[in-house]
Amino acid sequence: MQKKLRLQKADRYAFLVCAHMMSKMVVAYIEGRQAAKWLGCEQGAISDWDDIVQELSDGTLHHTQVKRQVTDFSNDKAKRDCKIPRKKKDDPATAAAPLPVLRDRSAFDESIAALAQWFLPTTVTDGKVRTFTALVPDRQVKIKHEFEMRSFEEFCALCNLSATTPAGLKAHAQMNLAAAHIFDWLTTWCGFIDWEHIYKALRNLRVDVKSLEPAIEQAAESILERYFFPASEAFKVLVHELEYGSTDAGASTPRQMLNLISKFLRPEVPIWTQYALDEMSFSWGVSGCATGYLNGIEDPAQTVPIYWNDGIQSAKRLKICLKFDH
Repeated sequence: MQKKLRLQKADRYAFLVCAHMMSKMVVAYIEGRQAAKWLGCEQGAISDWDDIVQELSDGTLHHTQVKRQVTDFSNDKAKRDCKIPRKKKDDPATAAAPLPVLRDRSAFDESIAALAQWFLPTTVTDGKVRTFTALVPDRQVKIKHEFEMRSFEEFCALCNLSATTPAGLKAHAQMNLAAAHIFDWLTTWCGFIDWEHIYKALRNLRVDVKSLEPAIEQAAESILERYFFPASEAFKVLVHELEYGSTDAGASTPRQMLNLISKFLRPEVPIWTQYALDEMSFSWGVSGCATGYLNGIEDPAQTVPIYWNDGIQSAKRLKICLKFDH
């Protein structure tokens, strides 16, 4: 029962995190700002990193691994060793002693090991740029006996600095005990080969600490209340769609999500239409929310009357995006 309840709480936490991301995407779309193009759950090419996948405005795929962990991941030592299995009760007294086996990985070990595998020189990838976030509710949770999540968070931040090098990380570990333990953990538990391999992977990873469920709901509603009333009801619709309407066969766009909660929109919400010239194909990309929030594009037969209608209270923005030769 306790295990089942923990799994249910973990699922609920992941749904709320995802809905919070959706809320930010929807508001960015209403305001015409660049944000993630789509968001999908249980998608992606990397084992253990498909909880939440987003395509960002520059085409980068961002993977978020959600771990609702409020107890330690493991109390094993940072340097992996072997354990000797206990003899079974029905084994004869003359049976040979069981051979030592490596200690089992934790769920977090498995996730970081999947990253190690992805960034191996021998791994054939699809060529897409990918970044990663490990999202947890508490940075004081232990990864191994010798260090907490906060130490790994700081180590990843160090890897993300433009001036950091593999040699610099090695020198840092000689002076910083937590970094030395992290190296032992990464190389003995997670399959990393050396400092070059560690740097290559972790410069694409950051640790994000997100509070538990009530704080996430409050933060999302605070984002939505700028344009929706009541914001709490709009957020409930987003969560419900995630829990009961999402599949692993597709992804949600901000326009689709906005359609789900459009009935909660405030009347003064701004509208916009954008025409952007693609420099490669010389075709016009059309986007916006003036004609509604379904999947169709902004048909000029509908947008022109809207922009010339003085009776509409909303602020109206028409954007033309193209480069001029000088």
